[in-house]
Amino acid sequence: MTEVRTGQDQDRIGDGSTGQDRTSQRRAGPGRAGGRGREQEPQPGGNAYVALLRSPGALRFSAAGALGRMPMAMFGLGTILLIAAVTGRYGAAGTVAAAGSVGYAICAPQIGRLADRFGQRRVLRPLTLVFAASSIAFIAAAQARAALWLLLVTGALAGASMPGLGSMVRARWSTLLAGSGRMHTAFALESVIDEMIFIVGPALVTLLATEVRPAAGTRSAVPSAASGTDRGPGGRRWSAGLPSPSA
Repeated sequence: MTEVRTGQDQDRIGDGSTGQDRTSQRRAGPGRAGGRGREQEPQPGGNAYVALLRSPGALRFSAAGALGRMPMAMFGLGTILLIAAVTGRYGAAGTVAAAGSVGYAICAPQIGRLADRFGQRRVLRPLTLVFAASSIAFIAAAQARAALWLLLVTGALAGASMPGLGSMVRARWSTLLAGSGRMHTAFALESVIDEMIFIVGPALVTLLATEVRPAAGTRSAVPSAASGTDRGPGGRRWSAGLPSPSA
């Protein structure tokens, strides 16, 4: 007599498991079936942002990235307020600020490529030093009422070397939350932080430049960038959690 096997029997023979076993695996999900845990998902009704920041190291690098991004919202306006206060020439102030913005727009993609190739820490550390030196030189030139060409050169160099931490913070989120399904929440959080930076930054630099000293707003961008970079993408603990750079 010819033995007739059902589809369920063939499945048992083909993969050594029963339909009930596969049903249990589907209920458990790929992470549990493989024996490897995943990031803990937020409980229903909880705050997704709070749960996200409770991930290992998340609050630290997100806060450091926010601090390091403050110069993006401060340096341009600080440049205008400084030069206008010293020289009284708003046209020259706007020209120098535009030179810094153009420098940043040209160099930021190239810096990002270098960070992908050599790693964030190896690129950001020297870049931050160049930004600090060029910013100090620019402030000194402005206070000395130097020629416009010198202000343009130092201002453009400061803008070109300003660390752009936004994309690097998002790269860290991508590594931390890979496969967890919470990337949209992380990017939404970073968008909220960006909005807060561009609200607080201009108000802070205006307050410093008008109530303290004309150069105070621009000068404050240097320690903000240095501290945010050192505690964030440029720090040793941060870089240890990132994937190896491509050759």
